[in-house]
Amino acid sequence: MLQARQLSCRASLVGVPDPRAERFDELPPDLEKALEGSPDRVRILLAHQPGTAPDNQGVDIQLSGHTHGGVMFFLKQAVASFNNGFVQGLYKLDDKILYVSPGTGLWNGFSCRIGVPAEITQFILHAG
Repeated sequence: MLQARQLSCRASLVGVPDPRAERFDELPPDLEKALEGSPDRVRILLAHQPGTAPDNQGVDIQLSGHTHGGVMFFLKQAVASFNNGFVQGLYKLDDKILYVSPGTGLWNGFSCRIGVPAEITQFILHAG
């Protein structure tokens, strides 16, 4: 599990395992433990599945993937239904920002993308 890491922009970067990690004898996500020792400043969470964002309290920004942007444009609604409505892009939640990257790779179940381009996202944080 990733522990809090202070960044030069006075933010903390934390991460949690995927909720399905237990199926592979790995530790389950524990946001409280990940935030342990994290100073009270901007907290950025790396969490594979975006559907957990509304429940992840104590973070300002959540960066997720998992959905591959829906893989094919006509599957976006189905993918959204399994991910709390989140598929791709920027979402403003009550107390945080969620960004869901479609990623660059392919899901093992499908060897193609249709209408969902791959993406490499760059975030630039500025002290406010």
